[in-house]
Amino acid sequence: MQKLLTILFLLTFTFSFGQEVEKNKALARQYYSTGNYEKAAILYEELFNSEKNNASYYAYLFNSLLRLNEYDKLEKIIKKQIKKNSGNDSYLIDLGYVYSQNNDAEKAKKKYEEAIENLTANEGKIRSIAYKFISFRLNEYLVKTYEQGNKLYNNDTKFAYDLGEAYLKLNKPELAIKSWLQFLDKNPKQINRLQSTFSRNLEKDGFQDALETELYAKIQNKPNNTTYPEILIWLFTNQKDFESALIQAKALDKKQKEDGYRILQLAQNAMNEDDYEATITGYEYLLTKGEEHRYYSYAQSEILKARKEKILTENKYTAEDLLALKSDYLVYIDKYGNTISNANTIKELATLEAKYLDNAKGGIDLIEALLNKPGLDKKMKNSLKLELGDFYILYGDVWEAVLIYEQVNKDERDSPMGEDARFRSAKLSYYNGEFEWAQAQLTVLKGATTELIANDALDLSVFIMDNLGLDTTTEAMEMFSDAELLMIQNKMNEAVNQLTSIEKKFPQHVLSDDILMKKAKIASLQRDYFKAEAYLLDLLAKHQEDILADNATFMLAEIYELHLKDAEKAKTYYEKIITDFSDSVLLVEARKRYRKLRGDQL
Repeated sequence: MQKLLTILFLLTFTFSFGQEVEKNKALARQYYSTGNYEKAAILYEELFNSEKNNASYYAYLFNSLLRLNEYDKLEKIIKKQIKKNSGNDSYLIDLGYVYSQNNDAEKAKKKYEEAIENLTANEGKIRSIAYKFISFRLNEYLVKTYEQGNKLYNNDTKFAYDLGEAYLKLNKPELAIKSWLQFLDKNPKQINRLQSTFSRNLEKDGFQDALETELYAKIQNKPNNTTYPEILIWLFTNQKDFESALIQAKALDKKQKEDGYRILQLAQNAMNEDDYEATITGYEYLLTKGEEHRYYSYAQSEILKARKEKILTENKYTAEDLLALKSDYLVYIDKYGNTISNANTIKELATLEAKYLDNAKGGIDLIEALLNKPGLDKKMKNSLKLELGDFYILYGDVWEAVLIYEQVNKDERDSPMGEDARFRSAKLSYYNGEFEWAQAQLTVLKGATTELIANDALDLSVFIMDNLGLDTTTEAMEMFSDAELLMIQNKMNEAVNQLTSIEKKFPQHVLSDDILMKKAKIASLQRDYFKAEAYLLDLLAKHQEDILADNATFMLAEIYELHLKDAEKAKTYYEKIITDFSDSVLLVEARKRYRKLRGDQL
């Protein structure tokens, strides 16, 4: 019985003691988190004295006393820890840090250096000391730790990756890059890891230039190592400098006797980024491999596509340019066949005919002939039909376009292409002045799975609601939508006349800013940039607070930059987007262009 009572007493005491410890831990955490370091220090000291090897108690006690400037007390506690833990030199760094906070830099330096001198070829201990220096942001000693680690292992690359990180903390990108590339020399399979590291740091001042310089030096010193040109290609691609990327890629393709796939990828990426010159350069290189090469015909078709996009995007073409391009399309189709395998190229030629050579009937004939060929898959067939509908609008047969869009809608009911067909149909209803029916279709399309269509549907819906407003008549809107249809049909002068008629018949109408914007766009398409400038300045003078103000400001800046070659005025209006329209979707692009014109290194 006496033994049983003794056991029960001990269990009760242990349980009570345990409860007291948990209570003190919770209370200490509360004091610490609320900044009451004085009370936190008292409790953590009690907890630490009861459990000397608890690293958590030590850390909280250390930080609490440090915040209270209790340097003498901390020094005693740490020195006791050093005596009890002779193999743990991280306490030396703690002591050094206390000395540094107590304005004794010399003592601090001695302790830091002692911790480094005591290192042995033990990776775990080396990293433990490094992490302690990281925690105190003692980056110079962090570098010394990794350098000492390399010496102890007699291996310059043992801690090369970590050393690169340490150099970067000291804002020494050149040394960081040298160390990382040294690491890559011995670990070529780590290229993806290094690219990820580089990617995280590319925005830091001087990093890109230093990386490029070091890579060129490596290529020169080790011409047979393909890792460095691969990283350089990656770097240029990341910067969207496809011309430079292609120079490296072509050299690598020749040296490695590759099949051109690397060039193909770069050319495709350049096309996606609207860099048509680089696209053409890449595909022209593939043509040099000969007609028997696997990418030869594809490269030819993509060159045609890139030339077309370049001509039309720059809006500097002549009729002769378009006819020469058409001739080259015909040569390609004659060589490779008017077949469904060349459907995309035939579709591009049809677009050129209908939309730019004022030959809607020619475009229609090309598409309809293609649609009648057997073996055309469903997606391509419906894609061609969407183009055919657009061509019929150009041709002036709006109702035929409606029927074609409806065919695609039924065939692609649950796909993005079906949503596209429904949106085109809704726009036709809008152009025809059927605003209620257009709104009904647009309301459904606001929930489209394709974000672009959903946003466009919302924008058009809001535009209709805002501009009909409280008007008792829809005449002004009908005239405006008709002007838009004329623009689509390339009847620009008629569109301008219609817009002017609205201004005369409905002065001060809410459409006034939209009319000026449409006139500016037409003038720009007709390359009358001074007239476009005048319309935009008028819009900004009269409608500075309206919804189109940011678009007009950006368009004006773009005209000054690209066409009127007035960099100072362009800078002024890009800066205006930054300062006056901070919530504009054009802000990021405006800032980028402003910085470029200012001469910033992007």
